[in-house]
Amino acid sequence: MEIPSINDIVNGNSSKKNNNVYDNVSDRVRSVDYKAQYLCQKMGNEDDRIAYKLYCKAFYVLSEDKVWRLYELAQKKGRHPAKYLSWLLSNEIRRAS
Repeated sequence: MEIPSINDIVNGNSSKKNNNVYDNVSDRVRSVDYKAQYLCQKMGNEDDRIAYKLYCKAFYVLSEDKVWRLYELAQKKGRHPAKYLSWLLSNEIRRAS
């Protein structure tokens, strides 16, 4: 069996291609993805890709505790909790940047 050269590996020409998408993803990214999906499910907007991306960014930039506190605030005080949560998260992300 021939050992692939470093150029083949870097360019993706290796005969041993890895088809698992998550092998090269860090644990933090997996964690953020899982939490964002869970938050989408709790908010009832599983099919909303824009909300999912915002939640991913929120979990990546802000602390997990902060995101869940804002979630609770949106549930208690918002007439439209999903919209209010998006507004709260957007403002906090802007402040953190």
